[in-house]
Amino acid sequence: MGFDDLNQWYSGLVDSDTGYFLRANEQQRNPGGNIECSPALPSYPYGRLIVGANLAAPAREFFQAQKLQTDNGNLIELPVSWLHIKHVDEVMTMIPVGSGFKVLVADLQMAIDLLRSNPTNETWGGFSTRAEILAAYDANSNRVAEICNHLAAVRSALAQGLGVNESTFIKVPVAFTLDTDEYVETYLPNMINMIVVKPASGAPKLVPPRPFFVPYVLSFESSINNAGFEGSGEFVDTSGPHSDGGEAHCASNVRREAP
Repeated sequence: MGFDDLNQWYSGLVDSDTGYFLRANEQQRNPGGNIECSPALPSYPYGRLIVGANLAAPAREFFQAQKLQTDNGNLIELPVSWLHIKHVDEVMTMIPVGSGFKVLVADLQMAIDLLRSNPTNETWGGFSTRAEILAAYDANSNRVAEICNHLAAVRSALAQGLGVNESTFIKVPVAFTLDTDEYVETYLPNMINMIVVKPASGAPKLVPPRPFFVPYVLSFESSINNAGFEGSGEFVDTSGPHSDGGEAHCASNVRREAP
């Protein structure tokens, strides 16, 4: 399928009052999963832009020229080049809590601990078994440490750029694979890669991928409830896009309006 075909396919899905485009040059294209925006912050009523440090130059230059959602042209840049898809939506997302927000961040060590501490639970859905995933982690402790360091660097960049501390973060278990840098995916669907729906009125709703391991679900629900999230949620099956390295946010998105 060529780019012209892709454009024609998308045209039937876009609202009549909404424009769209798709770059013809594959190297300059940068799908939306690598561009996020924070909620309003002090001095940034429209939020700050959060991008992968690997963002394509044309997109970076466009957002730097915009300035309104940057710090004098500086974007919040996350180190995500170690991932296969290399998008920020694989390691973080933000949810509304009260009058503010919390930042969900991927955590590999939590994922390992939950696998290890729940021997009577099993994965399902055709994914790697609990024993298979743990065996890989146990045999590659150095690689586990490397990925945990990558995730710590993500949290550090977010904390500095958003002006928040650890209390703003909610860690979410994500079972990353141990491939070499530039090809890391996840053994199980990644709950971080979710859709967040915040309607003009009424409670917000989270739509995360179903991780196919019950302790991950329970941990996620407990964490967001303890953080004060008052909306609802619905887990969805993302087995299809997961096989290509994506999840719920990669396969869809919501229309946002400026405050």
